[in-house]
Amino acid sequence: MIKLVYTLSALMIAFSSFAQTSKSEKAKYAKYAAYLDSTLTAEMISRRKIDDSTNQISIDCPVLGNLRNSIHIIKTINRNNVAYYLDLSTQGSSVFVGWKGAIILFNDGTKMKKPNAEIDIEVSDYGYRYATSIPLTQADLKVLSSKNIDKFRLNIFDAAVNSKEAELFRFYTRNIVKLK
Repeated sequence: MIKLVYTLSALMIAFSSFAQTSKSEKAKYAKYAAYLDSTLTAEMISRRKIDDSTNQISIDCPVLGNLRNSIHIIKTINRNNVAYYLDLSTQGSSVFVGWKGAIILFNDGTKMKKPNAEIDIEVSDYGYRYATSIPLTQADLKVLSSKNIDKFRLNIFDAAVNSKEAELFRFYTRNIVKLK
């Protein structure tokens, strides 16, 4: 696991300097990206679970973020039905019950709005934890696998996403679609 963290850190540093690279360096980036894809795919395969009673298959990525703000993607396969869910959570200092709505802001300024996303609330060590699990369409997956999340809002509470974790999440999203 520690080796994976070091590998991912090194690759993320390489990604950050990609915009200022020559053609030969861009070829190196492509090799790093392929290595990252295979590493992240192997990690998700190791997290694949089969429910003993229903035979439902679940595949997910590690939860990215921290105790206050996190993002997570899950794929479930039940017979021939495949579903994807985006889990978001953040902290708030006030209690709001029964509210709906999530907005995901990408680093290019575009937004994904999910006005019907139901938001759950729990008491946490930091105030109140707001969380949602959003069903994703194929169009949503295409966007999430091609753009980096800058931040998201659950109702009125915002959460920033670290740029390295946003990059990892994009790779996880792209690769989870391929897994069975």
